[in-house]
Amino acid sequence: MVKRKAWKLVKDEGGTLYILILVFLFLIICVMLVTSEVLRVHDLKAHLDDEIYRAANLSIKTAMYDSYRIDSTSKFDETVAVEYFYTYLKEDLHLNGSFEKLNDNGEIEYTLVINKVSVNGDTVRMNVRATAFSPTLFHLWEQKWEIPIDVLSKNIRTD
Repeated sequence: MVKRKAWKLVKDEGGTLYILILVFLFLIICVMLVTSEVLRVHDLKAHLDDEIYRAANLSIKTAMYDSYRIDSTSKFDETVAVEYFYTYLKEDLHLNGSFEKLNDNGEIEYTLVINKVSVNGDTVRMNVRATAFSPTLFHLWEQKWEIPIDVLSKNIRTD
């Protein structure tokens, strides 16, 4: 029964089989494009989470006063920590002055907007809230992906 229907579709001179094949290929291509876009955004979020976490931890470590280390006390300079955090973002992530990452062609890969950088002096931790804006993969529309980032640093001397 199934063979008869399949053979009837092949023998059909109206082009029904070819239209079905084209629709099927179109759907497969659409699914592949959406999947690649979602994976790209997921990888970008993971990358930015790791880099901002690293920047926060290094800035806390750099701003620590080593003279209090013997007493197991954590004291540090908050302004040095914040300045080092922004320096790390610009130099090591290769962001320009407006926190944009450019690719080799000069196109914007993503724009990083730092919403809040708070340093807690009691627990010696840095909390960073940021948003990354990334254009779509093939620039199909003007809308950009908005990727939220929330990172809490770790105090390696007490944790």
